[in-house]
Amino acid sequence: MITFAIFTCNRLFYLKNCVSSILDFVDLNDIDLLIVDNNTTEKGIHSYLSSLPSFIKIKTYNKRHPNELHRSMNYAIKYTQKKGNKFVNFIQDDYQYLSSTPCLSQKICDAFKKRLDVIQLQTNFAWKYKAKKIGKVSQVVVSGTKWHYLHNKSPCDNGITRVSIYDKTGLYPKKVSVHGREKKYRSGEAWFANKTSNYKRMLLAEPNLAMIVDCAFIRGKERIGRYFPPLGKYYLKPLDDDTKEQIRKMAKKNSICFIEDFIKPDGWTPDAMQKHNNRKIKSKL
Repeated sequence: MITFAIFTCNRLFYLKNCVSSILDFVDLNDIDLLIVDNNTTEKGIHSYLSSLPSFIKIKTYNKRHPNELHRSMNYAIKYTQKKGNKFVNFIQDDYQYLSSTPCLSQKICDAFKKRLDVIQLQTNFAWKYKAKKIGKVSQVVVSGTKWHYLHNKSPCDNGITRVSIYDKTGLYPKKVSVHGREKKYRSGEAWFANKTSNYKRMLLAEPNLAMIVDCAFIRGKERIGRYFPPLGKYYLKPLDDDTKEQIRKMAKKNSICFIEDFIKPDGWTPDAMQKHNNRKIKSKL
């Protein structure tokens, strides 16, 4: 099984959206679903977590921490090791599954088994603004499934990762924060990339996962940006048949699918097609 670990903090609307998409589009028989909450104080969080199916495991921290993302990741790693699962899928609460990929778990296992130099797989759309940083890409086909092999990109702190790699690297260091600095590494992600520089990651050629564009973000005790519940069931429309066909054609051409070209907000208009909202709206938490 694969541990799906969702990390959240004071973005309850996004968390609900993320969980609903997993329940709708991921084969629940193949995953171990875990939510790690970093002391959300938003109204409704306790009733929501209590309402979830009992098979969803929940860990709640009662205090914030400058390194809370990697604190949560360390918890998920130890949880995965204890459960005997081979892979852990790190998911931020602003991610949304957009379609179902048949036999996804088996495809993931086959890819890891075939490519021992790969320690991380990602099934999400790439950001177009990062295109120039991707570097050399080649294609790998495993059991009929195509992946983009990234020659120049180190593993990062999201995606489906071999949990055994942490036997070599150790857990994320406590003194490295996501937005802070430490003498040797600028972030926990940089620390992990340095520790795993000899390993690679691959992207699914027909992705099924996207990030909500133009979303609010948390900095300390503030939520910054426009924040609202989805007008429909989801923030982003699930992929329709025409869009899936476009993605299949791009996969055949060995082209990477960029989020800005394929996602469709459902009933709302983003200020810009970017990761974070740039309105100077601040909410005290």
